[in-house]
Amino acid sequence: MVAKLEIINLNGDIISKNDLQVEIIHPEDLLESIKKMLQEQKVIPDLIIIGTSGVESTQKMILSDIPGLSEVNLEQYLFEHTNITAKVINDVNAMVLGISKNNQEDNIVGIYYPKNYAPGVGLLTFGHLVLGKSGAAGEISLGLSYKNTHYPMKQDVFEKYLLNDLQTIIALLDPNRIVVFAPERKIDKHKLSKDLHDRIHQISETTIDFDKNIDQTYRNGLINYGREKIFEKIIKNI
Repeated sequence: MVAKLEIINLNGDIISKNDLQVEIIHPEDLLESIKKMLQEQKVIPDLIIIGTSGVESTQKMILSDIPGLSEVNLEQYLFEHTNITAKVINDVNAMVLGISKNNQEDNIVGIYYPKNYAPGVGLLTFGHLVLGKSGAAGEISLGLSYKNTHYPMKQDVFEKYLLNDLQTIIALLDPNRIVVFAPERKIDKHKLSKDLHDRIHQISETTIDFDKNIDQTYRNGLINYGREKIFEKIIKNI
């Protein structure tokens, strides 16, 4: 896994002169790369936002695609070593924030199918992320239907899961919009819509979109999340 680091202002402008990309195996790798960037750029940010894959439950990484981060409280670890407040958000939640159009009435569901790992779901309702009691909401791959599933999934297997997942999400939540993040997959959108309609005869008016530019969407989500947390801090201190 490679981490990309940037320093960004509240307008979403990159103010670091160059980004830093480093391989991350242990939390120390992340810490040292952050320290290196701050020394090079001579800037002290108000907040560190970490977007990561996995489950960040009760401020501790429970499941992580980076084994060295499992069971680590990243927020506490980074604050103790930098004295800068840190917040962690998982990838699909960041992507959902990245595609939100700031309509507080929208219920948006994002479902991310990384090529080599299990999928995840993010839900934004009335402008707020649904994280669940312990922060682990959206871990669809922990359901029985994904038991004994191997990754990467073959194309026909992926298509079956995608159809089933969309049907389940629509049946349970009837959201305004579902965004599918599957940048390395070919999807026959017409066939998918027809199959969904055949399964759910009284299909809702849910719009299904497909986002291929997940890097930019992910980045936008991290910016939106960071902006939201800084504004919360400002309001709290007024």
